[in-house]
Amino acid sequence: MKFNIYSFIFLIAVFSISCSKNSNPKPSPTPASKSDTDIYIAGTMVAANGQGVATYWKNGVAVKLSDSSLNSMARSIAVRPNGDIYVVGNIGEPSPIEQAAAYWKNGIVTRLNNTQNQSDAYNIAFVGSDIYINGITTDSVVMPTATYWKNNVETLLPLGWTGSETFAMGTNGTDVYFAGDSRTSSTVYQYFPTSWKNNDSPTLFSSNGYGAIYGMAVNGNDVYMTGFTQQSGKPANGIYWKNGTPTLLAGGLAAYAITTNGSDVYIAGMALFNGKTVAAYWKNDNLVPLNDGTVLSYAYAITVVGSNVYVAGITHDKNGNINACYWKNGVLNVLPQGVAGKASANGIAVVTH
Repeated sequence: MKFNIYSFIFLIAVFSISCSKNSNPKPSPTPASKSDTDIYIAGTMVAANGQGVATYWKNGVAVKLSDSSLNSMARSIAVRPNGDIYVVGNIGEPSPIEQAAAYWKNGIVTRLNNTQNQSDAYNIAFVGSDIYINGITTDSVVMPTATYWKNNVETLLPLGWTGSETFAMGTNGTDVYFAGDSRTSSTVYQYFPTSWKNNDSPTLFSSNGYGAIYGMAVNGNDVYMTGFTQQSGKPANGIYWKNGTPTLLAGGLAAYAITTNGSDVYIAGMALFNGKTVAAYWKNDNLVPLNDGTVLSYAYAITVVGSNVYVAGITHDKNGNINACYWKNGVLNVLPQGVAGKASANGIAVVTH
């Protein structure tokens, strides 16, 4: 399953006031300037008892969405023009469900599961007054089915084969696109990249081997998807599709998120660079490594605002901690962690004022 991630900026204003030896009054301190950019990151902090706690960070300040009595995870975040904050993920439930797809609006949780089966949620989209969330539900034998919820009402996407998942979603007007993977045989445990438009039958992308689609961006009539593919016995490849046509990413091992900015295409993932695995993004197929591979890092989410590129993910440190983090224009920023020294950043939204 996909684990995504995002970033934060924490500004400190330092002022000094000099004192003169005469009796002139001290000048008034210059007011601290407020940033015109808010950075929201969705993720998970690990509590002392080992349970994940769904969390988002706003400009580096953590907001916990649940307690640690049951496991929870935040996968993505969206901020509406009126300031409403939506976070999507999952939350633990007592047996037999154990895990339910959920979203939080301004910190208030809504569970999407209306059956006795487990479920998970990944992204949210707004089409007019309608709210779409994509994810997965499982049946009694833990067979996954690609699912979406429209205004909290569950719909199973056409299966076509024997199991499916949807990790990505995009919209164009009233059309809603979903993407993930599906199995073509109940006897072979291999998933293939798959997409759906609205509630139509699935489209399989198998020419580059098995794999999955983790990210999607729709720009006008162009539909971009990204993920990984792998031929049997060979290494995995990061890949993206534009309107169904595949392109392998240079050095790419896997790709988790994609976005567009004008005619430019940005993809976040992990790559092999100078013989080491690094967090990376690609701009128009050109690889941009985000670290040198000394410690293990992953890039799970990406957004571009103006000329600034924000990438969210995780980075290990030399003490063994797993840190939620983000990069702004390639500069690493580590987010405040939980007491267990483990956290992940899975989704990002940047709002300018």
